[in-house]
Amino acid sequence: MKKILLVNPINRQRGLAGSRFTRFPPLNLGIIAKLTPEDKEIYLIDENFDIFEEKIKDISKVDLVGITSFTSTVTRGYEIAKFFKKQNIPVVMGGIHVSCLPEEALQYCDSVVIGEAEGVWEKVLKDAENGHLKKLYKQEKKFEDIIIEIPRRDIFSKNYFWGAIQTSRGCPMNCDFCSVTMYNGHKYRQRPVEDIINELKTIEQKYVFFYDDNVVGRTKEQKEHALTLFKRMVEEKLNKIWFAQCSINVGEEEEILKWMYKSGCRIMLIGMESVDEKNLKLIHKQENVRIYNKMQELIKNIHRNGIAILGAFFVGAPYDDIHTIEKMTKFINKNNIDSLQLTHLTPLPGTRLYTKMQQENRIIANNYPDDWIKYNFSNVVYRHEKLSKEELIYIVDSIKNKIVAPFWMLIKRFIKTLINTRSFRAALIALLWNIGLRNIYLRGLKQRKKVAVDNQK
Repeated sequence: MKKILLVNPINRQRGLAGSRFTRFPPLNLGIIAKLTPEDKEIYLIDENFDIFEEKIKDISKVDLVGITSFTSTVTRGYEIAKFFKKQNIPVVMGGIHVSCLPEEALQYCDSVVIGEAEGVWEKVLKDAENGHLKKLYKQEKKFEDIIIEIPRRDIFSKNYFWGAIQTSRGCPMNCDFCSVTMYNGHKYRQRPVEDIINELKTIEQKYVFFYDDNVVGRTKEQKEHALTLFKRMVEEKLNKIWFAQCSINVGEEEEILKWMYKSGCRIMLIGMESVDEKNLKLIHKQENVRIYNKMQELIKNIHRNGIAILGAFFVGAPYDDIHTIEKMTKFINKNNIDSLQLTHLTPLPGTRLYTKMQQENRIIANNYPDDWIKYNFSNVVYRHEKLSKEELIYIVDSIKNKIVAPFWMLIKRFIKTLINTRSFRAALIALLWNIGLRNIYLRGLKQRKKVAVDNQK
């Protein structure tokens, strides 16, 4: 067995990955490549930039195929798996979706890896070499015993605007809508600072995305570790501009915010989710509940430290109604949220939300696996307690039409970000992100109108 092909499939509807500025390298496949012995030839087809049907012609027959996927991309992943199965080429699938639904995946591939790949992929390769590939491989180590590998970046497309790194895994939160704890565990695992610094030095891009679900953490020890990292980034003069995900409670950490800015952080994605406190309590977004009355103050503090905020919100929580349009628009404008990521609440396999909705027979997009393509946060896939599908779509469209669609609003928001953060780079990144999300929204709106017209014919 000499030639191994790795595949990163896309969702044909694109969703949030519909802009070059909103796409990130598939680190998991880079880790798989790193875990593979050097005597193997590794090929990558990344549909973020590659056309599978064209690139596969340039690769002669391979011995093993590895496919990763999220829920929104697994339908395409299964299509590609079937393509190789017809040629009797063994296919292994991994990632968060197939880890939740391995029996479904085994209808299309030969083997499924459940959980993180480190320590497992080596067994897969050995068994494939011997012609005894098992149907299931499961991560047996405790989460804290898994050593996070540095990915091979030479296999990634040069077209990625963002480089990417992961400094931690796991999340101590347990929000109803999130599957991170199921896949990466409740324990927050931070990598050694020197390992992170050494890896950052290998990233060619000026702009880097931190894949962590929360780059700072919650406990005193975790925050001190993050602070040490940011100080070391400054000492090493890495000169990176970086973007990370954080909880809103980072706004309480003046010293950390100062060093985040000094080390190059100019924007952070913060999961706001809902502007209704009752919704936050119901979905167990506990940290946002704790600081709910301090939200405006914390946002101002983040801005004062030169960092823009990409606010992630969704519509579809139980207490949402037609008044959510006004409430959310007012919150976003009043608090000067620099960039908006507004989606439909989406119940993903592996979450309590999905299990609850399934038990209540409220999942309406359930023609699997075809309907998984709709789970890209741009579609309504369930029955709401009191709102119709059309009303949910109307609410999201109305908010986006007020905040995202008018280009003059993006310029106005750019100027506000520039004033609030006093950072041109922060304002520029927020603007580019807004332009990307605007284009995604308008393209999706156009496609929906076309489908509606075609259905009337």
